[in-house]
Amino acid sequence: MASFTFLLFLWPLLVSVNAYGDEGIPIRTPRELPSSLSSYQTSGTSGFDGLFSKIFEARKFLLNFSRERSFSEERLNVAVLDINHQDTAKILSINHSGKISSKYTESGTFVVDWGNTKCGVPQVISKPPGFVVLALHRMRSDGSSTTVYTPYSKYIDTPEIRNAGYQYIRQNILSAEQELRDRGVESLAYPGRLVADVAPLSLALRLALIEHMDPNRFTRESTEKLVNEILVTSGVNMSDSFGCSVSYAGARGLFQFMEGTYSTIRRKYVSANLMPDFHGGMNNHHNASKAALLLLDTDLAFLPEEKKRWMVNNPEHLFEYLAAMYNSGRPAKLISLHGDSWREHLPAETKKYLLELRGINRVLSSM
Repeated sequence: MASFTFLLFLWPLLVSVNAYGDEGIPIRTPRELPSSLSSYQTSGTSGFDGLFSKIFEARKFLLNFSRERSFSEERLNVAVLDINHQDTAKILSINHSGKISSKYTESGTFVVDWGNTKCGVPQVISKPPGFVVLALHRMRSDGSSTTVYTPYSKYIDTPEIRNAGYQYIRQNILSAEQELRDRGVESLAYPGRLVADVAPLSLALRLALIEHMDPNRFTRESTEKLVNEILVTSGVNMSDSFGCSVSYAGARGLFQFMEGTYSTIRRKYVSANLMPDFHGGMNNHHNASKAALLLLDTDLAFLPEEKKRWMVNNPEHLFEYLAAMYNSGRPAKLISLHGDSWREHLPAETKKYLLELRGINRVLSSM
């Protein structure tokens, strides 16, 4: 059973934002996904003026720099900003001269580890004090390149940028819901109803966060810190964020879908018009959000009618069931075998997944 403390945290998130129809089916309201995180609202500036705009100017500047030049050897082009003395970023081009490469400047030395990559982009592991990396772009000797990537750092972890990340994920979920509504995609869990009327949007947002939370770090660090990192990564990279996030099992993208699951959802909901290509569909966050909402509806459909009705009236159990199904696909069978004690029989990974859900609920309820 969920603890009473967890119920107190989750109850305002669910009951206060849902109205229930005559059949006990949750009807979505706009308040389910707040338009912003209250503690992240700012006047539009950050720790140093206009950081958000500086990052996007630097990304554009870096991309143009790379396009306008030809490189005969592999290089990492880096947009850096001296937060104490510069208004605009400057570009460094660092040659791949070994596993560790260094760039010496008047301000100090920048060191790149070519074996430590994110989205295929080597990371700057050392830089002079006062400098922040705003963007990275890897150019290969054959002329190909990676996407422009902005790595997380504490210098860009600001309320403005966190809220931008929240807004980006939120808007993709809302636009996905609207398209499912416009297409009249019917729910498998509640025949005669639309998926857009029953899919829990706020849970979809939480799943997007959990899927990019390191379970090992979760046991050592604060959940708020981990959530902030995910939101910042989303806020500065937007459509380029999470495209290279691939699990050891092959799950991809913002919602960490497996290819087999995606194919099944496409077959079940033909009218949803999900993209046929799995990789492209996962890199398109609007399409990935549609798939996530449809999967939640499918997982609801596995419940017997009586249990489904009970869960709708006990939303803390509903969210945990859906999250556990999203992670392992086992709870529906475990409920039929073990009834209310189904959580006790979950795999260890899924039990930790539910702990992460509870942690995220606490963080978001305080924001």
